[in-house]
Amino acid sequence: MLSEKINAFINAKKCFGENTDILFVNLDVQRDTLYLDIANTYPNLKVMQFVYDTTMYGVRTLFLGKKIKGFYKKSSNNNFPSDIVEINKNQRWLLEREFTNWYFVYYKGILIRKSLGCDADTLAK
Repeated sequence: MLSEKINAFINAKKCFGENTDILFVNLDVQRDTLYLDIANTYPNLKVMQFVYDTTMYGVRTLFLGKKIKGFYKKSSNNNFPSDIVEINKNQRWLLEREFTNWYFVYYKGILIRKSLGCDADTLAK
C-alpha cells in the first residue's frame, strides 16, 4: 500500500504543476494509529528522524520517522545524507519553497482520514 501511495503522489505531478525532484515519506505510529505524510520538499532535520534514502519511481525518496520493513537501513543511526544536511543550512530557501503534501491516517488498518492536494482524490485510488 505504501508503494502505491508514493507512486500515485509522483504521478500526480501534473496536478501540482511542478516537478518532483525529491520527496519525503514520514511515518508515525501511535498505539493503533498510523500516520503517513508524503511531501515533495526537503525534511526539517531538527524535528524529523532519518531512516532511509532511496530512489522510487525515478524520484529520490527519504523515509523518516518509524521504520517499516523494506523501507529502512538497519545500520541507520539518524544521520541524514551530507547533501541534504548542506541544503538544509539555507533554511530560508526551504521555508519559501512551495510544496504539496498528502496526509493519511489509518486506525487499526482502516483509512479514517486523508488530506490530498489539488484534485488528487481520484489520483490516489
